[in-house]
Formats: sequence, structure tokens, C-alpha cells
Amino acid sequence: MGAEANGGGAQRARWGSRLAFVLACVGSAIGLGNVWRFPWLSYKFGGGVFLVPYFLALLLLGLPLLVLELGVGRLFQAGDVEAFGRISPRLRGVGLISVLGSFFTVTYYVNIIAWSLVYFAGSFEDPMPWAGDPDKSKACQESSAFVEARDFLFNEVLRAADDDQLDAGKSHVISGSVYAGLVVTWVVIFFTLAFGVKGVSRVVAVTVPLPFLLLVVMLVYNATLEGARNGIDAYIGNWDFSDLGQKLIWPQAASQIFFSNGVGFGILTAYGSFTAEDSDLVADSTIIALSNSGVSILAGFVVYAIVGNVAHEYNCPNVDTVADSSGPTLAFVTYPAGMLSFPDGVSNLMSTIFFLTLFTLGIDSAFALVESLTTVLRDTARFRNTNPAHVTAYTCFVGFLISTLYSTDVGLALLDSVDHMLLTYLFLIIGLIKAVAISWIHGWDVMAKRVGAASANIYTVGYGLAVVSTVALASGLWDIMEEWKYLALAISYGLASFGFTTIVAFAARRHKGMALGQWWSNVVFAGTEAFRNHINEAARKHGKWTLHWVWDVIVKYIDPAILAGLIVNGVFNDATNTKSDFYNYPAWVQAVGVVVVVTLLIVFVALAAFPSLWTSFFGGDKAPTQVAKKSSAQRVASQGEQSQAAKAPFMTDSMLRS
Repeated sequence: MGAEANGGGAQRARWGSRLAFVLACVGSAIGLGNVWRFPWLSYKFGGGVFLVPYFLALLLLGLPLLVLELGVGRLFQAGDVEAFGRISPRLRGVGLISVLGSFFTVTYYVNIIAWSLVYFAGSFEDPMPWAGDPDKSKACQESSAFVEARDFLFNEVLRAADDDQLDAGKSHVISGSVYAGLVVTWVVIFFTLAFGVKGVSRVVAVTVPLPFLLLVVMLVYNATLEGARNGIDAYIGNWDFSDLGQKLIWPQAASQIFFSNGVGFGILTAYGSFTAEDSDLVADSTIIALSNSGVSILAGFVVYAIVGNVAHEYNCPNVDTVADSSGPTLAFVTYPAGMLSFPDGVSNLMSTIFFLTLFTLGIDSAFALVESLTTVLRDTARFRNTNPAHVTAYTCFVGFLISTLYSTDVGLALLDSVDHMLLTYLFLIIGLIKAVAISWIHGWDVMAKRVGAASANIYTVGYGLAVVSTVALASGLWDIMEEWKYLALAISYGLASFGFTTIVAFAARRHKGMALGQWWSNVVFAGTEAFRNHINEAARKHGKWTLHWVWDVIVKYIDPAILAGLIVNGVFNDATNTKSDFYNYPAWVQAVGVVVVVTLLIVFVALAAFPSLWTSFFGGDKAPTQVAKKSSAQRVASQGEQSQAAKAPFMTDSMLRS
């Protein structure tokens, strides 16, 4: 796979095949959360009924934003910083904090991959190092098997600090086994990325299908175990639709979709920039999103089949006493303890398969997170002529140094704090800004030229105020009203507010003779329409799937409101959930996560206020590709034609049929 010529004489790497691109994107999306977070959420929120808000969130949030990021990368043929910088130089900051956030994420994420390697190595020992006394005189999680499994994870592998050490803020030791796992993990990441998309293509050809096959093998075996049916029923067998009235089920489903599809991390923009005009963007996005969800559902069957078996083998009163474990506890305590009851030899084999699955799921996401940053660096004038392998080496080395902080005895608390702040706030804010960038900033100047700046400003600000008032009202009514009523009232108020400001915006139009329908066609999809038309123009040319105008409605009007709601929901939970781990950490542990997020947001604000800071440090923008030039030329031509704006509708009949 070589590089293919881009516009302007520049060379940009290309995926060797459509399959390589899809596998890379699927690999970046499917990660450890598919194995331990989605199944637990399904169990916690009523079993199978959780799939209702989950797939609704996929349609309204995950898939539309996935198309957006891949499309931005392909349109501008650049990583996150330059791609959004070409929409507006003041938006370079959102691209920068996106890839920096991804880099901070991978520095702790690789530690979990390292844990998997430690357990993978231990799977070849007999007995396995977490094996306790087989005596089951004590029931369930008080049995020696669970006690030894917990002790092995927290004391032997992580060397986790106790509460007194955390309060004192002192670190005394680095876990040698985790440190060794970090070295192996970063070496794998470097050699995967050092050869560019060619190296990534070769690696994902193995690491993406392999965990799927291993999950199938584990499912076939786990389904034969006694008690497996009870575990699966707890996971997805219950369909009580009254559970949809739980207030937390909807934001949890939306958050899971947002993060599990890799939206907001800059990965998709980077991978999309390596595609050509003839790529089937809409179809590929659909395949990626459905593959991610399919693996999540499959993993749930695998995990909860053994949870049911654990409840049976260790005399638990019911499945719930075991099923409520989540995250690392589920993967590194409950599951390993459950495999100890397997016959000799089989326990080692199934343990090897399980932790190899975790490693392959994690490593794809890890090198994708690093790639999002290295792509941005290679796009800059400062690093454009630097050997790409050197850029990757420097990035991996810095990442390795930071990741060692999480291998200390206080590392688990730091990991949890930084992870909480990044996922609860930063990436949701990034997703919101990106949706607003394409929907309300991109194409705003054209809209203003057609209907007048006053009308465009009122319409834009009116939508923003409607979203803010809706979220504020919903937050205020959260504890006062039951179930969905608080949300229905808040949304109704927001719609009425936006309707009023829309009328005011129409009254403020530049050409008073412009009819309401004509004015509406000029503002309703300004921004998203130009983006969608670019995708559809290439799609029709090459006989690919086109993007329907419903995408405009979702990305412009629905997604910003959902993301704003999720951000406020995070603030609300942090302020009121006194039982959460984050709430009960010492102030200095909380401060680490807060400082990371606040620092990155300051970077965004600084670059928005002073866009020249970027070029001062990293040089000028790369010459636009032919695609970008064409898009810019079309916009200029379009603006030039707007002297007859009052008679030129923004949407034509052919656009509506797309």
C-alpha cells in the first residue's frame, strides 16, 4: 500500500482496500468497554429493555456523529486540527484538545491492556496465580476463590494503595508486572504505527476478527455451563418496559453509544482523511456502528453466561449477588474466579483465550488513539518533513513515560479520576463543539448573506437559548417530577422558545419580500446541507450510498441538545452522588482529573481567541487538497451568486430527494 497523490501535489497515505479501512475503524471503536461496561449496563437497567434506548441513541447520536467525523476527515484530507481549522481557524482548538484528550486517554488505557498481559501470562501457570483454595465452604464472594482473585488483582498486580496512602498522597512502589506489560504494549503500538496505514492494515486484519472468533468460542463453551441460563436471563432476558421510566437509563445509553463508537477522539477524522473520494462513507459508517453494537451484545452473552455459572458453583443466593460487579472487577476478579471451577487444563485454556481477547480488543483502540495525535502532528509544517516513524517514536515514548504514573500504587485512583473527568465532560464538550461547528458555524456566512446578518444571528442564538433553557428546566424538575414528565415539559418549553425566536428572526430578514418558505429554506439546513451535498455528490458519482436530509435534522437540532443534556447530567451526578468512587477520593486525586480537563479547555479558549498561536508554534496550514479547494471554490461562487439571495432557495428539489 503506497501513498496516493492528493491535491496540490501533496502525497497522502491511502488505505489499500475498503476492508482495511472498515476493520481499522471497527477496531478503534470496539474496546474493553464492550466486554465489561455494556453488559453491566444492560443488566443494571432491566435486561433486554436497555436495548430500546441503546439503539435509539445509536440512530440519533452514534451513527450521525460517526458520519460527521469520517466525512470531515475525507473532505479536508487532514487530521482533526487542520480539518476543523479549515472551517474556521478559531476551531483548530477543538481538534487539538480532541487529540490531546485521546492521548491522555491512551496513557491510562494501556495500563488496563498491561493488566490483560499479566493475566494472559499467568494463564500458562498451573495453578494460575489467582487460584485460591478450592474449598467452597464459604458462599459466593466470601469464598476463597473470590478472596484470592481480589487479592491478586489489587495487591499482587496493581499494588494498590490503601486509604491512608491515598489521603497522604504518597506513592511508594511501581508494579513491576504492569510496568513490563506497558513496555510490551507500547512496543506493539509503535511497530503498528511506524509503517503508516500499511502497518495498521496488516495488524487489524488479525486483531479485529480474532477477538470476535474468540468470543464465539467462549460463548459456545460458557453456554454449556450449569447456571449459564440464569446469568443470560439477568443480562438480556428481562423485558419489563416500565424500566424505560428510569431516569438514568436514557443518559447511560446515550453515553455508552457516544464513547463506544469512538466519537470525539479525533480517530475517525484521521482514518477518514486516508480515504479517497470513491469511498462508501455512509455504508461504511453503518457497518462500523452495527459491528460495534453487535460485539457488545455478543460479549454480554459470554460474560453473563459465566456469571450465572459462578452464582451456581459458589452457592450464591441468586445471580444478582455476582452480576452487579462491573468494570475491572468483572473482568479481573469475577471472570477469573469463575474459570477456576473449570476442569484442569480447560481453565487455563479458557483463561488464555479470554485475556488474549481483552488484549486484542484493547490494542486496536490504543494505537488508534495514538494515531489521532500523530496524524495531526504530521499535518503541520513543523513535522511535515520529519520521518513519520520518528514522530510515532517520540509520541510513544512520551506516552510511555506518562503511563508509568498509572502503574504506581496510587495509579488506579488516578486512572479512575482522569477517566471520569475526560469521559464525563471533555469528550462530550468536544462532540458538542464539533456538531455546532458543522451545523451552525460552517455555512453561517452564506446564510447571513442570503437572509441578512441580523436574521441569521437571531435564528442561531435563538436555538442556543432554547437548548440552554431546556436543559436548565429539565435539571430543575429532575427531583420534582416523576419519570419522563419533567423531560416532556422541558422539551415543550424549549420548542416554544425556539419557535418564538424563529418568528423574530423571520421578521428581521433583510429582504422583506422574501416569503416564509423561502426564508426557511435558506436557514434550516445552512451548514449541514453543504457538507451533506459534498458527500452525496461523490456518492452518486461512484454509485455509493447517499446521506438523507434527516441527517441534517439530527446533527443540527437534536445532537447538540442531547450532548448538552449529557454534560449537565454529569455535573448533576457528581454533585449529588455521594456514593461514587470519584466523590469519595481525596481532594488531590480529584484535582488531577479536574486539572487535565480544565487545562485542555483553556487551550481551546486560547486558540479560539488567538488562532495565530497555532501557526506560531507549528507553522502554516498545509496546502488544501483538490477536494478542499473545490469545496472552497464552490462556496465562494455560491456567495458571489447571492446578490439575488431573496430569490435563491438554499435547498433545491433535487437536494430534498437525496
